[in-house]
Amino acid sequence: MSWQLIVALRLFTAYVVAQPLVKLLSKTSMPQKFLLQFLFCLVIVSVSQFFIGSSGSNGLLGIVAMGFASSTAAYCQWRAISYSLSKYALFSTLDDIIPIVLTACILGDHQYFNVWVVSGSVLTFAAFLLFAVGDYRKARVHKDDVSTSATTRASRTPLAFYGYVLWLTIVWGVVRFLLRYFALNDVPKMPFLGAWYTGAAFGALAIILVTGGVKTEDKPLTSRDIRLVFVLAVAIVVSFLFEYWGVILAPLLKTQPIYLLGEMILPAVIGLIFFGERKHLGRLGWWCFAIGALGGVLLFLS
Repeated sequence: MSWQLIVALRLFTAYVVAQPLVKLLSKTSMPQKFLLQFLFCLVIVSVSQFFIGSSGSNGLLGIVAMGFASSTAAYCQWRAISYSLSKYALFSTLDDIIPIVLTACILGDHQYFNVWVVSGSVLTFAAFLLFAVGDYRKARVHKDDVSTSATTRASRTPLAFYGYVLWLTIVWGVVRFLLRYFALNDVPKMPFLGAWYTGAAFGALAIILVTGGVKTEDKPLTSRDIRLVFVLAVAIVVSFLFEYWGVILAPLLKTQPIYLLGEMILPAVIGLIFFGERKHLGRLGWWCFAIGALGGVLLFLS
């Protein structure tokens, strides 16, 4: 199977299926759904290993640790997407910059680290800062104003959103670089996924316990919620399988720019159009989107 097809399937499962489902599911009872997501992922991978069979491999403890760390980024992703799928998509390009830089510095692939990468990175981060400063000023202006309209409040993204994006950018940026390391060391796909989701499931449980567990105001999950979480888990496992498979078949610096453009455009369009997030963007917001999108295009062209 060609690496181009693997990349296309990963784009569809991750950004057309999984992220919009997170937006839909994060509206209520998020802690239960977040934990159930990783439990389903672990069950799916374990059952697959049982029927397909897989050999042992070295370095699985490190992969468990990566899965644990990644669960903290996934929690931040849920929180960020609950505020705005389109803004999250715009800034999701930030975690693609880190593996590009690390690959150039550590693996010596300097030919891909050029003026386009630097320019795109600067523009993307500038859009991030402009959005954050704009929301901070809105928060200061309307802090004590009880007459602030619901429309004005909806147009302001909480500053916590930017903290969530920064953390997941760091974690997933480093993790995506390490994926190439384990791929180069021929760790088989199924043992890799099993170790990864074992760590992720324990990480999700730890996060829920640390953040206070399930709240009394959280509604019990309906059968529809459980079905949607299961579909989400399948999409996540398949997407991650395709991502790991992709870095086995092709260099990271060949696949990463494609992921970068796809994760910026596809969820942003879905968020702006289907979830109505375009209604909450003012003039500054559209300028920030234009700057961030230009940065993403420059990174893709690199």
